[in-house]
Amino acid sequence: MAINWQFNADNYEERSFEVLPIGDYRIRVEKAEQGKSAKGNDLVKLTFAVSGKNTRLFHYITFLPNNPEATDQMLGDFWDSFQIAHGNLEPSTWIGKVGACRTKHEEYEGEKQHKVAYFKKPNQVEKLPPWVESSSVHTQPVPPPTDADVPFDMDDIPL
Repeated sequence: MAINWQFNADNYEERSFEVLPIGDYRIRVEKAEQGKSAKGNDLVKLTFAVSGKNTRLFHYITFLPNNPEATDQMLGDFWDSFQIAHGNLEPSTWIGKVGACRTKHEEYEGEKQHKVAYFKKPNQVEKLPPWVESSSVHTQPVPPPTDADVPFDMDDIPL
């Protein structure tokens, strides 16, 4: 079955995505999808809306059996920022929770991209302005994890 559609180029405009300046932002979990890394480790791919901004942030939490300390630190920092009970491994219950992060910039295919550098502590979240909905939000392309996303190596990127 063919799609019945007449594309009108006048309706199309090339979009550019807002690259967040490095800084602290309130963020809300929009998606939390379970998956597997290239090495077969469990992971959760998080998609965050950013308060008052027309962009998204993406972040992976990879569960590393060979580095439980790093995994537990990442989970604890995330849970604390979003006021999620420690030990809650039901990502569907994380959706809608608001926390905060510091962003950083990285080069990806010659373009500057924004990423989560780290999650803010609860007392730091309280100091940020309240959540503001954005009127329209576009998706920022997802760069692959890099060495800065340690504690995993490049062979452990999501499939």
